[in-house]
Formats: sequence, C-alpha cells, structure tokens
Amino acid sequence: MPKNDKRMQILAAAEKLFTDKRYHELTLDDVAREAQVGKGTIYLYFKSKDDLVVHLAMHGHAALCALVREIIDRREHDFEERLVHVCAKVSEFMVGHHTLFRIMQEEEMLSPSLVHENRSQLEGGRLELQGLVVTILRDGQAQGRLRNDIDLELQAECLLEMMRVRDWYPETPGRPSIRQLIDVFIHGFRARN
Repeated sequence: MPKNDKRMQILAAAEKLFTDKRYHELTLDDVAREAQVGKGTIYLYFKSKDDLVVHLAMHGHAALCALVREIIDRREHDFEERLVHVCAKVSEFMVGHHTLFRIMQEEEMLSPSLVHENRSQLEGGRLELQGLVVTILRDGQAQGRLRNDIDLELQAECLLEMMRVRDWYPETPGRPSIRQLIDVFIHGFRARN
C-alpha cells in the first residue's frame, strides 16, 4: 500500500472513532486497531494523538476547500446561485462529516503547544475557505447586491458562522433552508412583503 494511503487510512480511522468517543477517551491503540495498522505505523506519520488530530483538522479544511473551489471555478451561475451552491456544499460537508467538522471547530481540545506549533496551518485552512467565499461575495458586491461599506472578509466570516450555527445541530426544528439563510444574509431579518 502506498505511503499516503496508510496516512489516509489512519486519518479515516481517527475520524470514525471520534464519532463515538470524546477526545480524552480515544487512544492511539484504538486508532491503530481501527486502521488495521501497528501503533508504530501511526508514529511514522504523526508525533502524537494531538498531532494526529491537528492533521485531521487540516485534512478537513483541505477537503472542504476543494469542494468549494470546484463550484467557484465553474462560474456558470449568477452570484446568488453560486452562493447557494457553495453553502449547500459546505452544509453537506458539515452534516456528512459532523465529527470532522467538530474537530475543525474545536481545536481547544488540543494541547496549547501543539496548536501554537500548527497555528499557521490551522489558520490557513480557515482563511482559505474564507477567501473562497470572498471570491463569490466580491461578484455580489460588484453587481451592487452586497454592501460595499463592510469588509468582504468580515461578510464571509459572518456567512460561514451562520452556516456553522445552522449545521451544528442539523436536526433542529425550524432550521432554515440554504436559500432562506442566503436570503437573510443578503437582505437581513426584516419581513419581506
């Protein structure tokens, strides 16, 4: 098996185990068993459990950004339609990979030294996603459909936070559709006539 496949196998096993276990309950022995590799093999790729989780979060950011980039590169829809498609992909990812999404959001579960050591990479994944959303918002701003007196990075961060809140508990009654969320983002909460 190629070296990268083993690494991906270990990451997939850790993600699966985090579905049922809390961070402090998970051991590298559990991951090795689930990945069907020796514990020493894990150490070929990751320094520690914390390091494994940091790389799992970075892998999640990279996968999510790749999905969003595909939609942006198509440029076949108008601004609002592309925003709906991007948010639908982000939502699908967040709900379909809830455990990975949780890990991406909750880096405080990691040791402070490891988070500090990997801060730029962890931050880079979030900033890349934000930048991809800014690309679409810039089109909306150019069309006069978004405000130009509020920084686009801040607008993107607000939209992504709305998505996070929407998808953190996907079974919540009254959860807005993606179109409703985009409508609120663009037009606010004011009643529409």
